[in-house]
Amino acid sequence: MADSREIIVELEALAARVVVALSLAVTANLVSAPSEGGTPVDTGWARANWVPAIGSAFSGVTGSRESVSSAAQSAGQAALVGYRLELGPVFVSNSVPYILALNDGHSKQAQPAFIERAIEKAVFVDLPRSFAA
Repeated sequence: MADSREIIVELEALAARVVVALSLAVTANLVSAPSEGGTPVDTGWARANWVPAIGSAFSGVTGSRESVSSAAQSAGQAALVGYRLELGPVFVSNSVPYILALNDGHSKQAQPAFIERAIEKAVFVDLPRSFAA
């Protein structure tokens, strides 16, 4: 039988895997096509700025409306490899100035509250699938 320290180590590893899986699922849902519940797309700048980050939220923006870049998003996803709880919380954020307006329904491509629905799908659909035996 495992001692309590081994159990704690295993639980921490499982919790870290859940955090990573959930963060990646939320990001994937938000960058999916608007018809699938993702971020509305005009230039793609808002969609490219869903950035996962460890410890604190990514506060800047990457690229511009004229020159869209998903480099920070890709780097944030890559940083989740090897994530451990002691590194801190994981955030998925978007700092483009109009992201809240999009979430409020200012685009005909997506219903209001698409962000909340993307998170809900990650929690109740995607996460259970990723841990199904």
